[in-house]
Amino acid sequence: MPLASPSRSILLAALALLVAACSAAPSPRPAGPEGVFAALARHRVAVVGITSGDTGCGDDPALTANAFRVMVRPSGAGQITPLYLFVFKNAASLEAADDAVTGCRQRWMMRADITIASDWLVSPYRAFAQIPEKADAAPIEAALRDAAAGG
Repeated sequence: MPLASPSRSILLAALALLVAACSAAPSPRPAGPEGVFAALARHRVAVVGITSGDTGCGDDPALTANAFRVMVRPSGAGQITPLYLFVFKNAASLEAADDAVTGCRQRWMMRADITIASDWLVSPYRAFAQIPEKADAAPIEAALRDAAAGG
C-alpha cells in the first residue's frame, strides 16, 4: 500500500474541515417584532393591540423606530395594560440605546404616576410595563427569551 503524499493529506484535512463547517447548525437569530408578539401569545399573554413607534415617554427620535406599544392581558390579570417594547437589531444597538430607554422608562413612570413597574432586558429586546405581580410578569420574560432564541 503506498504512503499518502503530504499534499494529499493536506487536501483530505481541508476537505474534512469544510464538511465539519458545513454541517454545523447555524446559530438562531432573534425574532423580529412579529416573533415577539407570537411568543407572547404562546406564553398566554393576550396581545389585543399594537401601535408602532409609541415609546411611552413622548417623541424620542432615537427610540421611535424601535418602539411598540403592545396592549397585553397577562394570563392571570383581568385588565389590559400597555407593554412598551423596544426591538433592536442586535446586542450592540441595544447597549447603545440602553440609557435612552432607561430615561424613557423613568419619564413614563413620572408622567403616569407609576411607582412600581416591571422591566425586562433580554437582548436584543427591552420592555417595561405596569405589571407588579411576578406571576403575571414571568410569562412576558419567558416570551422574550423564546423570541431571542429565534422562536
